[in-house]
Amino acid sequence: MSEKFNAEFCGSYIHIKHSPGLVINPEAMEKIWKHFAELGAEHNCGKFLVEAGEVKRELNTMQAFDSGVKMSAIKPRLTLALCFPNYKHDELSEFFVTVARNRGVNVKFFDNVETAKKWLGVDQAAKHSNDPA
Repeated sequence: MSEKFNAEFCGSYIHIKHSPGLVINPEAMEKIWKHFAELGAEHNCGKFLVEAGEVKRELNTMQAFDSGVKMSAIKPRLTLALCFPNYKHDELSEFFVTVARNRGVNVKFFDNVETAKKWLGVDQAAKHSNDPA
């Protein structure tokens, strides 16, 4: 199991890149949501782009509900784009999205980073606007 990730504040969002072997289970999600809350508070940011190449989910319906509730407590009006290229979006994924939405959080699954960025309303120009010319 791995819940290690690299985080980069990109001006208008926080870009999270998980290490290979991400396992979505209650213990990992508890740690991940805690880290996300800290990052959101540190950067006063509620937009996250999360990337992970390999994802293995070990959650039942109640655990997905609990994870959605805990995630929604990170920051009011949180927006979370989950980019998992080979992830099989299913009824449990949709349930998680619904739990989050019912608590004021926008979350959506993507298989392409550029599409996820468009949905978040961020672009590369914003990231580099602070770079010296």
